[in-house]
Amino acid sequence: MGLRNELEVERVFTYGVALEQGGTQKNAVFCWENIIYIMNSDKTILLRFETSVNEFKDPIRFFLSDYDSPNFTADGSNITFLQKGEEFIRSKRCRIPNQTFQEVEELFYKFYSPDKMKWKISFSKSSLDLLDENLSHIEFVTKGGELKILQRDIYVGSLIQLERKMEMEGLGLTEPEDVLPDSLSPMGMRTGDFLALFNFNEKVDIYFPEELQYFIIEGLHNNISGVIAGCIYDDCGTIADLGEVMHGRKKSENGEYIQKVSRTVAEPILKRRKII
Repeated sequence: MGLRNELEVERVFTYGVALEQGGTQKNAVFCWENIIYIMNSDKTILLRFETSVNEFKDPIRFFLSDYDSPNFTADGSNITFLQKGEEFIRSKRCRIPNQTFQEVEELFYKFYSPDKMKWKISFSKSSLDLLDENLSHIEFVTKGGELKILQRDIYVGSLIQLERKMEMEGLGLTEPEDVLPDSLSPMGMRTGDFLALFNFNEKVDIYFPEELQYFIIEGLHNNISGVIAGCIYDDCGTIADLGEVMHGRKKSENGEYIQKVSRTVAEPILKRRKII
């Protein structure tokens, strides 16, 4: 890589490494030409980046926890990272993810579509301090066309609520950038997934597809776009329906949960499509 391109790609990789800071998930990277995908191990977040040049002539994939050098070689089933010292050359050989670049890209476009981006809010990094990063989920809801962002602590019964500030003209809570229905059922996103979006973005646009099963996001950094699994909350603030689908379970008619049989890791909203 040239120095400029190397720094650009490294910045994207650093973004993915930041998603692992909580220590609860492992992230895989899939690169080809000028496109980089980052997907976490439990498949709640899939992000797409564009670099300024076609840096990867062939598809490359690896786990971000293994990455320690921009110099690497791949042989189809493994990737080897190389570092040159004063006396020795260090090589680190690692296994690669099972999914291919093509499978991940097909998965992305199964959910990402401008036609699905009907309702939108914008959120700025400067407002993150108003949220509690220790609470598990962030909930988005609209009532009377006004946006509310909620965080619940179900153990102590507290509720954090964010509303748009009143404009000087007193026209309401909603910014002109927000495009929302009069009423939107509560949709939740994992707090860690939400916070990670702002590592390289001062502002993120969040879209709510009509299915209300996941979020689509967009930002300026390397034309980032993404799909993030959501969960639906009931009136008591407990995760319902989609939250169970995300963990490979579904509810029977009598209200009991049935574990879905699968040979793969439970895949929330982002289910892989097999390529024939």
